[in-house]
Formats: sequence, structure tokens, C-alpha cells
Amino acid sequence: MERIIDMKKMLLLLCLMLTASLANATAPPSGYTGFNKVHVSSHAIVSGNLTIEGTLAYEGIQIVTVSASTTTSITATASYLIIKNAETIGTHNVVLPTSPVNGRLVVISPASAVTTATVTAGAVTVRNGPTALVAGTPIAFIYSSAETAWFRSR
Repeated sequence: MERIIDMKKMLLLLCLMLTASLANATAPPSGYTGFNKVHVSSHAIVSGNLTIEGTLAYEGIQIVTVSASTTTSITATASYLIIKNAETIGTHNVVLPTSPVNGRLVVISPASAVTTATVTAGAVTVRNGPTALVAGTPIAFIYSSAETAWFRSR
């Protein structure tokens, strides 16, 4: 248990060093047990295990209602795309971010089925893209800068 607490303290210090701005941040109080919210304005790399006790919230959610034969481009700040149509969509194309950072994860969550779906990313390769989307079944892609490609992870 003591090692988990030490890892939390180490993660907090790492976040404090990496971020340019923590809203209303002050030094951790004596006997620190954690902040309610930590914001990292760049990247945080943790070697070893990271345990999150509580809820991990996605702040970059993009919700769209689409028409058949259209394209939705996932914004640079969205990690989660929700297609909220109630009825089945015939054909739809989703464009993943074209300049992602290594390890970027994007989830596409359709509320309704898409009969013919394509997932592209401009000149960036998309591996194992779907041919259709199943209502209520999210799919995810992770980006590898070494391969210059998005890989379907589920």
C-alpha cells in the first residue's frame, strides 16, 4: 500500500513539473493524499503501473447526428466520437485525426447501425478499419508514430 501512495505522489510531482498551468494550484499540503483534479497541458509518461482510484473522465467528447453518405472528421481535441442517430445509416465515413501523437486513442461509438462504414485518416494508414458499425458496439483505434498508422484495438 505504501508503494501505491509513493507512486501517487510521484505522479503528482511529474504532473506538476510537466504542466504550464494548474488552475489555482498550490504546493501539496503536509500529509498530502491527492488533488481533486490534475491537468497536464502536455504529455505525461509513467513507467510502471498507474492506478486510478475513481472515475477517469473523457473531456474530449464529440457528439454528432449524421446523414447518409456524409463524412465526420474527428476533431483534434476529441478522444470519443458518439454518433447519436436513432435510425440505421446507410453509408458514412469517419476521418481520424491526421496529425496525432504517438499512443493517441480514439473511440467511435455508434448509437445506431451504419450499413457501410469507412474509417480513414488522410495520408495516414488505418489498419483493420470496419466495413460497418454495429449499434451500441464501440470500436477503438490507437496511433503508432513508428508505423505512421492507426491500428484498430477493439
